[in-house]
Amino acid sequence: MNRLLIILIFFVPSIFVGQAVDVSKAKKETEATKTESSDLLDTDQFSIQSADNYKKSYIALKRNAVNKYSKEISSEEQKNLNAIVTDLESMHSESYEYHYIAYLNSNQDPQAFHHLEKAYEIYPNNVELYDDFIAHYELTNNRQGKNQFCKKLAESNTIAQGIMDYNYNVLMSLEPNAILFTNGADDTYPLWIWQEIHNKRTDVTVLNLDLIQNLEYQKVKLKSLNIYPIKSKEPVEIVKEVVKNNSNRPINIALTINPKALIDLKSKLYLTGLVLKYSEKEIDNVTMLQNNWEFSFNTESLNKTVTNTTTKKMNNNYILPLLVLSGYYSDNGKTSEAKSSETLALKLASEGGKELEVKKYIEAKK
Repeated sequence: MNRLLIILIFFVPSIFVGQAVDVSKAKKETEATKTESSDLLDTDQFSIQSADNYKKSYIALKRNAVNKYSKEISSEEQKNLNAIVTDLESMHSESYEYHYIAYLNSNQDPQAFHHLEKAYEIYPNNVELYDDFIAHYELTNNRQGKNQFCKKLAESNTIAQGIMDYNYNVLMSLEPNAILFTNGADDTYPLWIWQEIHNKRTDVTVLNLDLIQNLEYQKVKLKSLNIYPIKSKEPVEIVKEVVKNNSNRPINIALTINPKALIDLKSKLYLTGLVLKYSEKEIDNVTMLQNNWEFSFNTESLNKTVTNTTTKKMNNNYILPLLVLSGYYSDNGKTSEAKSSETLALKLASEGGKELEVKKYIEAKK
């Protein structure tokens, strides 16, 4: 059965979505030209460039620069980002935007934390800062600070309920004391809110692909988990090395991580809900998936009309488990359950822009 699941995973890759941590800062669509200079100090533009425009240009450029498979930024792209920060400092060195962008450009270096603190001092109610504080306190193992800003982020009501429900179900997909690799913002910070504020599944260790690139954090965090030292520096390669060298550990990978980056692990990845469990031995993952869906998941909101764009995209990740469940129920004579699973998969696919692909798959299976 696992072979069927893996075929599904890699033949329907458009179902999987994710969002990098820095990408979540792009609240509006903006355009940026990738040239060696930022061009923001052009004489004709000099008088009209605001600090906010610099910030938008930086975020847009960084969003476009991040490699979706490795999450790395090329040296040329980093040079362009540095140029924007330099221009912003020369024009607005005391602004919120400068300090915030200077911190983002440090790639969460604790030595640059004073920039984030200054930005917060200038604009303490700006929610876009909260996840950066959470990340910093995770990197520096400051549980009190992490809890404080998880609370602030939760109370801001900026995370859609559908995203919170999704992340709750991610936690419910995991076995006790599981290790979970996550992709970005929408599949990490809500997990920490569930753990820190609601005291749910505190036994689970969340390892975010952006944060794990910090070498000091990586060393301390993996040592605390008794995970063998790793040689890789690129985040997806870190995942591969960790799972292969620690097969005795309950290691899982979020569906939000691009499956094309994990293709050489496919024969040992088992769908158990909204995660892929790595196992050297074959396991009855469909029974695990069924039990999680029927007895642990919160699925009430999935039957409601979804309007939030991010929720629609994240909900696409339910389609694969629903199609697997539909097939399982059908094979076991549970016609009603099979139809309900298929109908819900089509409903979520329609909302998430994947209806045609899912219909084609269902028709091909008949």
